[in-house]
Parts: sequence; structure tokens; C-alpha cells
Amino acid sequence: MYGQDNGHNVLNLCEVIVDEYPMEACLQMTTIGMSTAAMIVDASFSITCMSTLMFVGKHITDARPLSVVHMKSPMQCFMRCKMNNGCWSFDYVMTSGQCRLYDVKPGDLTAEDQPGCLVYTVVRG
Repeated sequence: MYGQDNGHNVLNLCEVIVDEYPMEACLQMTTIGMSTAAMIVDASFSITCMSTLMFVGKHITDARPLSVVHMKSPMQCFMRCKMNNGCWSFDYVMTSGQCRLYDVKPGDLTAEDQPGCLVYTVVRG
């Protein structure tokens, strides 16, 4: 029910069910709907403000990946990286779904052209 209380907008919720999932379960889910948190800012966008798109159409060079897996979306790749404490960046190949995790920090990233590839850094706090 939506209404006003003393000039303030109020939203009342009844019979709300909240489900909690471990982070590992998020990797199994289709995360397209979760990408609504992505904001377009100039030529880059963020995934849930915890990861920043650094390069479009490039892949990370001069580094050996920590792991290479196949994911359905960049969001799933982000979740895999976020679960790995050594992961600071990843690239995702949109055409194949290949997700490569790296221990390379943003200041040390080098990238070269690879059409259909996105390079992200992960915020660790």
C-alpha cells in the first residue's frame, strides 16, 4: 500500500518473504536481472559498484590467469572473481562466455585488442 504520512511518501509492505542465498549459489543463477545495478557513465559502466569496466574490446595481457572458466554473463564472472581473494581483475569474452581471473591490480593492467572482450577491475576493501 502506498500513501502519504505527514507529507512524506510511505510504502507499506505486507507479507514479505526474503530469501538468503550463499554467494556460491549466485554463480548458478542467471544474473541478467541483477545487471540493473549497472550504470552507464561515459564509455564505462560498473557492476554493482564493486567492479569497474576498464576496457571494451580488449583483453588482459602480460599475465597468467588464476583460472579460466565459462560463465553466462560478466556478472557471474564478477561473482567468481569476488569469491577468489586473490582476484583483482578479470576479462570476459562475450561470444564464448570465457571468464579469465587475474591477480593484476588496476594500476598494473595492460590490455590489447580482442573484439567482444571486456576487462574489469574489482574493488576490494
